[in-house]
Parts: sequence; structure tokens; C-alpha cells
Amino acid sequence: MRSVRIATWNVNSVKQRLPRLLPWLDERRPDVVCLQETKLTDDAFGELLGEELAARG
Repeated sequence: MRSVRIATWNVNSVKQRLPRLLPWLDERRPDVVCLQETKLTDDAFGELLGEELAARG
């Protein structure tokens, strides 16, 4: 049986944490990630991270 890895992070502004966020995701490789306090609209989040997250699955 395979377990599911869930990771959470209160990023308090994705724009400010982006240099740390992507390496953190690569290191942790979660199945589900919950980011709190992104300080972005859904559209802005997609524009900023859509391709990066899609490339990571």
C-alpha cells in the first residue's frame, strides 16, 4: 500500500517565497500541497506558478 504525502506551508506571499517554494516542492515531492496566505488571486497564482506546478505534476 502506498501512502499519500501531504505538505502544508503558510507562505505569507508566494511572490516573496518563490525562490524557496520551488526547491521545497522538489525536495518534499508531495502528492498534495496546501499553501496558505498566498496573497494572490487565483488568476495571478496560475500565471505565476501554473507552468511550474504543471511540470511537477
